[in-house]
Amino acid sequence: MPNRFDERKGGNNKMKKRMLSTLLTLGMLLTLTPAVLAEVPEGSAGDIPEETCKVEYKEQSDGIEIQTEKDSNNIIHLDITINETAPSNVVLDFSSVIQEAENITYMPGAIQKFKVHIKNQSGKNYQYKDGSFVLSTADTDDFGTLEEGALLPFLGYDGQYIPITAVGSMLPQYFYQDLFGKASSAAVTFEEMCQIFDKLEEKGYEGENPLDSYMLEYLNKKLKTDCGSMEELYLEKPKEVSSILFSSGVTHNGIYTVNEQDLQKYISEYPWLNTYIYAQRSAQGNLNVQIKWPSEVLAKISYDHWYQRLFQFAFGQENIEKLKTNTADDPFTNAHDVADYTMNEETYGEANEYFKDLLYADALNSNEETVFDMAFALNGPLMGNVYQNYSFSWYNVIELEEIEPVTITPADITIYTGGESYDSVVNGSGNEIGAVNNGLPTPGFYIDLPESVNAWLLEHVDKENIITTESGKQIVDLSKFLTFTYNYAGETRTWELERYDTHDNENNSTAYDRFIYRIKPAVVENQEIPIRLQFTDENGMFMTSDDFTVDLEDLFHEYDMTIYSGDLETQKVKAVLRVGEQVVSYAAEVGEGKLTVRGVTDQNTATTEVVTEVPVEEVDNITAHVPEDTLFYINESQLEVAEPENVKLLVDSIVPDEDNTLYTKAVDGFEEITSEHNVKFNYLDLVDTGNGNAYVTTAGKPITVYWPYPAGTDKMDEFHIVHYEGLDRNNNTSLADGEYDMVLYSEENGNLENTDQGIRITVESFSPFALFWEEDSGGNGGHGGNGGNKPSLNTEDHYGYIVGYPVDYATGEPTDDQARKPVKPQGKITRAEVATIFFRMLTDESRNAYWSQSNSFTDVAADAWYNNAISTMANAGILDGYEDGSFHPNGYITRAEFATIAVRFFDLSYQGEDLFPDIDGHWAQDYINQAADAGIIEGYPDGTFGPQKQITRAEAVTLVNRTLDRHPDPDHFLEDMLVWPDNLDTKAWYYADMQEATNSHEYQMKEDAQGNEYEVWTKILPIRDWEALEKEWSDANSSENPGDVV
Repeated sequence: MPNRFDERKGGNNKMKKRMLSTLLTLGMLLTLTPAVLAEVPEGSAGDIPEETCKVEYKEQSDGIEIQTEKDSNNIIHLDITINETAPSNVVLDFSSVIQEAENITYMPGAIQKFKVHIKNQSGKNYQYKDGSFVLSTADTDDFGTLEEGALLPFLGYDGQYIPITAVGSMLPQYFYQDLFGKASSAAVTFEEMCQIFDKLEEKGYEGENPLDSYMLEYLNKKLKTDCGSMEELYLEKPKEVSSILFSSGVTHNGIYTVNEQDLQKYISEYPWLNTYIYAQRSAQGNLNVQIKWPSEVLAKISYDHWYQRLFQFAFGQENIEKLKTNTADDPFTNAHDVADYTMNEETYGEANEYFKDLLYADALNSNEETVFDMAFALNGPLMGNVYQNYSFSWYNVIELEEIEPVTITPADITIYTGGESYDSVVNGSGNEIGAVNNGLPTPGFYIDLPESVNAWLLEHVDKENIITTESGKQIVDLSKFLTFTYNYAGETRTWELERYDTHDNENNSTAYDRFIYRIKPAVVENQEIPIRLQFTDENGMFMTSDDFTVDLEDLFHEYDMTIYSGDLETQKVKAVLRVGEQVVSYAAEVGEGKLTVRGVTDQNTATTEVVTEVPVEEVDNITAHVPEDTLFYINESQLEVAEPENVKLLVDSIVPDEDNTLYTKAVDGFEEITSEHNVKFNYLDLVDTGNGNAYVTTAGKPITVYWPYPAGTDKMDEFHIVHYEGLDRNNNTSLADGEYDMVLYSEENGNLENTDQGIRITVESFSPFALFWEEDSGGNGGHGGNGGNKPSLNTEDHYGYIVGYPVDYATGEPTDDQARKPVKPQGKITRAEVATIFFRMLTDESRNAYWSQSNSFTDVAADAWYNNAISTMANAGILDGYEDGSFHPNGYITRAEFATIAVRFFDLSYQGEDLFPDIDGHWAQDYINQAADAGIIEGYPDGTFGPQKQITRAEAVTLVNRTLDRHPDPDHFLEDMLVWPDNLDTKAWYYADMQEATNSHEYQMKEDAQGNEYEVWTKILPIRDWEALEKEWSDANSSENPGDVV
């Protein structure tokens, strides 16, 4: 006989890691105590099944302090402090509240209330992380095997270990009626219980697990199902099965009192009892015996059901107060057991929403405290008296995620000098410039909400307040919901927003898919307190006026602009969102915008009216005419001008040029224009005179312009107008080599007409114009081209031009996970890939000019993915093939070939000695010398260049970055940039260049003390969809095959 009835021997006293348990004592009392695993008795049998309700274990975060205390009202307080060392994502474990309840005995139906205090002293702002709530009495993945304390077992009588496969006599009376013909389980004797397998065999159930087979057939009949296994049945009808197996219909706990001699006799007759009975000696010397049925399926079901249903929980004072506890056979109401809180259950969703509403935004701002209520109750009625000894674990955590502040950023804007000014501009001493007309525009601001806050706002505002932009982005007019407040040391200010475009907010015009706002002055004691701005140049000097003397070397100025904080405690400024009855606040921070000021010559500079009716007589000044319904937009955005009546045509002289470059280019470029022509130059643009002379566009809508006839001429004379399209005063400053197009307007071309009102042309944009005429008109003929310019690279926009490979870095399997994709810095790069990089980096003008989908190479097919790139770059004269007519698109490119491609974008020459000892006589000798002299390439440490070595991807992007005049600096990268699993070593020589090549970003170019340029990244831009862009380019440029991307 196994030592089954002796005192428990040598309990291991192993405390389950981080988990607490309860012990249900005899008499249906609950005592909370740390769990102790019972020793496995010798001779125990039965496999332990896998736990059926595992949850992911999340260890409480560092930087969290927890203290517990019980007050005089028997409420346990859990004080949680989030310290400065806490991470951005915080795990909080509420299970610690049970420590204060150790060794307290609870009657079934009793409620233990808790009050949780979360104090945020981290300096960060947090909110509840959606979907992070976990409440479970099941074990977690963190704990490993049974020997390590993973599974809290059942505790049998006298502390004996009971295998989890033995589920006890959890058979409702219906089974007993059917098996033994008895009215209830109480009428079944111990001897009959010992014969249960004989009874099953008599009814035709034998072999392995006959009890399971009987139960399955019985339940299929009762539930009118046809399931092939208990697992299948339980999955199909879990509530119905649970109701039958675990309801108050359980009428027998399987405990019998027998003497030891009779028990030995039964065990001899029924050997299986030796494994599945457990007993405790009574005070009278008899044995209290219980049978645990050997059913693995029933074990799993019962484990899942009972293990989680010992307790019921409620969150929030309202739900706690509604709890109706009792010791009768009625279940609890207004409470939920732990199983209801598993993922995808309705109650889980309720709890998740509870914490989302409770711990949202301002509830967990830095230096604030949040308090909420929770409670558990012993679920006596549902337990019946199936087990009189029971242990379980309780685990309850939530996660908090850091919330970024609401950001206020002055919107970039380009203006001309001389407009009406915004008054609240400060100088270096913080004093307002005041009455001086500084010519600066009224500031507009972008308001950026954290992503989660924006999602919440879209969810909670009425649908009519959600605007979908042309690109499909959903945005909300924040002027209806958001204010900024300051409340500190007795001083309260509130700043409201209004839309920058129109005061009545009747339209939905935006700037780059975002609304721009004005911040209205706060009113304190009837005094307006506006937002004050400060402008600084690249040297940190404060700008107090937009006026400067313009020349060819100084056409425009750029300034950083931001809000001047003055004596405000900026951390006390809050962004307050009000949606219906809900009010939440966030920290606020200020960003920097860019002000670009284009100069004017002050030589007869004027602004003329933009008219909506055709002039009825000859105009005196250059005059613009637009239809009455024309919309004007600030700069090149879609943000409408607030007061369109202030839009004028700026008429300025061109900046003096002693070489007369524009005149010479027109004479050389067009046969119709000769050196005998008279010429008058004007620089034209639309400006908002009421807003700092911000330059204005019409989104490509045509504008008719009338020139007055020069003195001594009339409509019978012949005129030509040349538009130097794209030659703006903060772009393309080189008159000789700048990227601009000359467009000729003439009567012969059909795009110029001499009218009674003046010389009339129609344009879509403005920049310099030249009016040419002869005293005695004459001449004819067409016009020449623009003269063999080299293709130009886009050196302004810093787009990422390579992407990660769509395979898992570790396994090589296909993946869409951006964080798993490699960029292979040490890998080789093909000729087709290099062609594609430079093709993507062309300016739109150059790409359009040289676009081609055909080529003469024998191995570049029309349907190859790289055809557009190779054909266009070959047409531009950048790429060559081999003597046999092939291109070898999939061949790896050499260092010499790469240097040659890069040099062809520039007009370079070099007359000195070879700059490397190993290039003498090489076919690319001149190109390599030119590239090295220009600083595009470098050699190896031994002084050689290695022209025939295949270039690595890291070397390639480094040369591309130099060609594009990019200057990445890892000290000025942004945290939200894309990172790659094979480019994480920040000390690798190629690290910065690989990040530059793979991240689209906005930036500011700075210089260090030695004059070396470096980039300061200011914003990470989305990954460019190059395939979609190439389709657009193809649509725009190919009449034969529009839309094909090959």
